[in-house]
Amino acid sequence: VPDETNESINGVVDKFCEETMERGVFWPKTRFGRIAEERCPKNLRGIAIWRCLRYGWDKSGPDITDCISPWVFRLDEQIQRVVTGNEPSYTAAVALNEALRDQDLTSGDLKKSSMKLLPNLAQGFQREDPFENRPIKIERMKIFKKAFVSANSNLLSLRNAQSWQNLSRQDQSQAATSILVTMEDTGFHIASLMDIGTSEMTV
Repeated sequence: VPDETNESINGVVDKFCEETMERGVFWPKTRFGRIAEERCPKNLRGIAIWRCLRYGWDKSGPDITDCISPWVFRLDEQIQRVVTGNEPSYTAAVALNEALRDQDLTSGDLKKSSMKLLPNLAQGFQREDPFENRPIKIERMKIFKKAFVSANSNLLSLRNAQSWQNLSRQDQSQAATSILVTMEDTGFHIASLMDIGTSEMTV
């Protein structure tokens, strides 16, 4: 199948990228210089794009980094309840960790998890009252910390190497930075909570 085709309309020759199937998406014939947009493959949500350049389809292939699995949206809703104070952070942290451990992550899943889910979860955790039911709070904090650290490790697992590679360099940098900054901020907050607990015990 050729990568390009020509059509003559009223004496004007237009060049097109030939229709093809790639990355689980059917791409229709597209005029040079245009960007094709199609629904994501399988049950993923979002839009996949592929640039039709002056020589044919972009050799780097379709961009499906905005294609996201349904479970990511469900977790996003759960974490939003944490942010608004309607759910404890430790239950969402456990759910996120289990999903990142058990699911095959697309590059879109990876990007949204590292750049939105984790920061929002950390934000919700930091908004919780540190003085409410201290013994219970400490136990929940331990559960949160274990699940949160494990979730970050799962994102950085070698089994997700291909999903990392499918991200643009800019997205790779932003996702990695988001993970590091979120981990650092959360670590400082947990340390401050432990200091509060120690101070209360010594009063």
